[in-house]
Amino acid sequence: MVRAKLPKRLGLAGIAIGLGFMTFAILDYEYDFFHGSPPEAYSFIGTLAYTLVPGMWIGMFTFDMGNAAGVIAWVLASLLNFPIYYYLELAISAIWGKLESRRSRAGAPPAAPLVT
Repeated sequence: MVRAKLPKRLGLAGIAIGLGFMTFAILDYEYDFFHGSPPEAYSFIGTLAYTLVPGMWIGMFTFDMGNAAGVIAWVLASLLNFPIYYYLELAISAIWGKLESRRSRAGAPPAAPLVT
């Protein structure tokens, strides 16, 4: 029963990650944190955002449509994170379960659990 909660929690974490990047992007656009050339870590954050929130590619279609369309695209991208992270965790749990069953059949001690 505990394993069933983990994919949902990771899905909700995916939504939170998307909303966090959305908040950072909106605040950065509004207040221009770096006043000129941004540091190297800023480009890494941008790359990380496109990696952790793959739905952000939707924003390419709403690039010049205004702030409201940009916020809608961000919210949609964040909501799309839930199924992506949910199914990713289901796949990880399935693989972990198969490894555990093989270890138990081989007589090896159980590995550390995914959920604490």
